[in-house]
Amino acid sequence: MFTISWVKLLFLMLFLLFNFVTGVAAILQRENPHLVTVHCVAHKLALRSSQAAADITMLKKHQETLTNLFYYFKGSSKRAAKIKEIQNILDDPVLTYKEMHSVRWLSYYNALVAVYRTMDSLLTYMGEQGKDGSKDPKAVGLKREVRTN
Repeated sequence: MFTISWVKLLFLMLFLLFNFVTGVAAILQRENPHLVTVHCVAHKLALRSSQAAADITMLKKHQETLTNLFYYFKGSSKRAAKIKEIQNILDDPVLTYKEMHSVRWLSYYNALVAVYRTMDSLLTYMGEQGKDGSKDPKAVGLKREVRTN
């Protein structure tokens, strides 16, 4: 039996749709030469802005910090429970840190907003690491990254 993943199928469909020789748009334009094809503005904007951002060192470092925060809390249920507890105590919104995806339009924004809205809780959590004598080197490094970025 032939199987194909949905991701490969999606890319194949997009290739066929926007391929200028054999794609759906090209076939329709051959049938009707007056047809005007318009590509999604949101996709074009997201693609161009992500390509432009790839050349900015500070922005890359900022994105790495957000990614590191996500994996730090994703990797431990104890850490996730502790940050939620601190968020409740400080009356911050109880948010989880988001993963960034290059193909998702708003993933960078969502990751950034989660950190921004819970910054007090995040810095409090990072500050508490090491008070009991057991320093978490990842937390120390992340605290430095968050403060500088």
